[in-house]
Amino acid sequence: MAANILSVLLSPFTQDNITGFNILCSVRCQVLVVGDLKFYAQLLGRENMSSSWCMWCTAHPSDWKYHPIPTADRWTIDKIKQHKDRIDRRELREARDIRGIVNDPVWDFIEPENYMFPQLHAEIGLVNNVLDKFYSFIDDQVEAISPEEALARNTYIMADVAVCNATQALSDWKETEGPQLEFNRYNRIGLTKELKKKNQDQRIIMELRQQQQELDTMIAELVNNRKALETDVTLKRKALTTAKASLKAIREKKRKLEMPVFSDIENILLEYGITAAAYHGGKLNGVDCRELLTLAKTIFERFKTCLLSVSHPERCSDAIINQACDLHRDICITLDSLTSKLRMKQGEPQENDFQLADAYLVNLHYLWTQANLSFTPKIHCLLNHAVEQMRKYSGIGDTLEDDVERIHQISAKIESRVSRMKNKGQQAHVHSKMEAIQNCSLVREKIEESQQASKRVFKKRNLDVCAVRRGIRQKKERDESRAETQRYLEEKPHQQFLSNHDKKKAEMMNGTT
Repeated sequence: MAANILSVLLSPFTQDNITGFNILCSVRCQVLVVGDLKFYAQLLGRENMSSSWCMWCTAHPSDWKYHPIPTADRWTIDKIKQHKDRIDRRELREARDIRGIVNDPVWDFIEPENYMFPQLHAEIGLVNNVLDKFYSFIDDQVEAISPEEALARNTYIMADVAVCNATQALSDWKETEGPQLEFNRYNRIGLTKELKKKNQDQRIIMELRQQQQELDTMIAELVNNRKALETDVTLKRKALTTAKASLKAIREKKRKLEMPVFSDIENILLEYGITAAAYHGGKLNGVDCRELLTLAKTIFERFKTCLLSVSHPERCSDAIINQACDLHRDICITLDSLTSKLRMKQGEPQENDFQLADAYLVNLHYLWTQANLSFTPKIHCLLNHAVEQMRKYSGIGDTLEDDVERIHQISAKIESRVSRMKNKGQQAHVHSKMEAIQNCSLVREKIEESQQASKRVFKKRNLDVCAVRRGIRQKKERDESRAETQRYLEEKPHQQFLSNHDKKKAEMMNGTT
């Protein structure tokens, strides 16, 4: 779904020869598209493509970890069409060269630069990524694990190390023996040409054939060595996939009784009204994500207290818990600081706001790297295109996709209520009926009246209860917290955060265990 602002550009002449009306002024408007990345992919000819490509630039995903990224061209409708023509002519075959282009753009009258950064969906995705990473830390280094899971973890680590060693062996062979293989093949081609020459001495022909046989033997040996190394890599990767799947299956079978720390963390979030929505895939929705960002300092202090109270021999040290909580807290505060600037409406941002947004981007990239979080399309777009659009339009807070997401949530809730109906015709009828009831103006008026009637009336007004004053006070506190975090992060205080898997893998690779 998308909310589009469509307009026309009126020609600056004073008399319309067709209608005879006088044109007093001409107004330049732009066509903007608002939606999520999936919708953008469908419109820009990237449906069913790999998700690891940007809608706005040609940067390769391997370059997304850098900030700023190396120079990358910006996509235009003409460039997309030319790229598609080259793919059709079989000039581009590798995925790295195709860059996710599948078809011509559906709306070829709107340039990619006018596709607005999906602020809400990016915020939801990134906050859930951070929270999932924090949950992974708890499961990995705080929760007590069973002997079966400990064995599965060690098996996974050893399989990962085996893949790295096999891959390194193949890479070393390509650097050392690979050139020799190509050299031998080149020499054999030269010998073949020499043998095809006429009127040669028989002795010379015999020598050339002997050299050819020797080269054939060396080439065959080198090729067999390469195939053996490639087969070894393939087998080790299959073993790694199997070990990873086994560990995942064991973790999925764990009940809440076996994860008391995880349950305590969820209860802390629940105290602030933050809970994973079933209709949202078991992830936090937009409202809960913003609440977590707003209260990040308080919530992560409570997380820290909860985790430090856990006591069993396999738990990580207090220093690691402090490091994990502080790092994820600072990521949330920085995300909150940055999204607060992106939500400013057109005309509101001043030069100081742009400078602060750029500083927040630098801090976010630093924190994201230190936390070993994946550089997905959403974090790439936020780091490289969001503030760019904010500068171009002097604020992009008017193009939030909150209404689109709200409609999506309503539709998902209705779908969950009717999905078990076997009669598809009746299912569609009930679905339409529910939508009609929710969209009925009379129903909305009655709901609003009921909500107003249920509100409490404060006879003696307390300044702390006043929503306006409370909002002003809370905003001041948030701004002070953001400024404090900004000054703190300028010193780059965080160390690289490694999982238990990464630590043990590094030890095994270095031969210390």
